[in-house]
Amino acid sequence: MHQNQFKSLINLQEFYLHSNFLTNLNEDIFSRLANLKILDLSENFISNLNFIKSSIKNLKELNLAGNKLKSVNLTLNENLYEIDLSDNFQLEYINIIPKDKLNDLKLNNNKMIRNFSKGYRFLNKLFIKNVSFDLISQMHFGNFFSLIELNLSSNILKNFKFNFLKNSRIINLNLSHLGLNLDDNPFVNMEFLRSLDLSGNKILNSNIFSITKQLDQLILENCSISDNLLAYLNLRGHFLILNLRHNY
Repeated sequence: MHQNQFKSLINLQEFYLHSNFLTNLNEDIFSRLANLKILDLSENFISNLNFIKSSIKNLKELNLAGNKLKSVNLTLNENLYEIDLSDNFQLEYINIIPKDKLNDLKLNNNKMIRNFSKGYRFLNKLFIKNVSFDLISQMHFGNFFSLIELNLSSNILKNFKFNFLKNSRIINLNLSHLGLNLDDNPFVNMEFLRSLDLSGNKILNSNIFSITKQLDQLILENCSISDNLLAYLNLRGHFLILNLRHNY
C-alpha cells in the first residue's frame, strides 16, 4: 500500500483491515484520515508502528492483535484510549505514553513479554489472559486504582496472592482456569463486584461466596461443585446470570 492510497477518504471514521497480509505500512498512509476513530489492523504481519501518527488525532480504538510486533513504543494522541496487542507472540517490550491516557489494554496470549513499564494506574480494563508469570509479577495490581474489569484467565497462579482485590473498585473479574484451590475468601470488601468467573478452579469453602448477594453474574464451569455449595448459592444468590455448566 502506498502513502496516498487512502487520502481521499477524509470522512472515514472506522477502518477495518483485518487479515490482509499487511507487513510494514508507509509512515503517512493514514495521515489524511483526520476523522478516523477505529482502526483494526489485526491478523496481519505488521512488525513496526511508524505509521501511527499523532496526526490521526481522533483515533480512539486501535486493534493490533495477531501481528508480528516485538516491541511497542507508542505515543498516544489525546483521544486514543483502547489498544489490543493480543496474540503478538514475539512481543517482549511495551512502553505506551502518556500512561494516564490509556483506559483499555489487551495483552492476551503474549508469553514473551518481559518488560512492562510501570505507571498505567488509570487503566479501566486490563486483559492478560494466558501470559507469562514474569509479566503478571510486574503488574503491581494494587496501583491500578481505576480498574473496573480484570481478566487473568488461563494463567498458572496457584500460589498467587490476591490481596490487591481487597477494597478494589473492580466490577467484572475473571479468574478462570488459574489452578486455584479456593479455601479462603479473596473477595472481601469488593463492594462493586457484579460479575465473577471462577471456572476451572476448585471451590473448597462455600464462605468465599459471602459476596453473592451483590453479584449479577456468577460463572462456575468445571468446578466440581458439591450439593452443599449449590444449596448455599440457592439461599444467598440474587443472580441475573448463573452458569454451572460441566459440573459433576
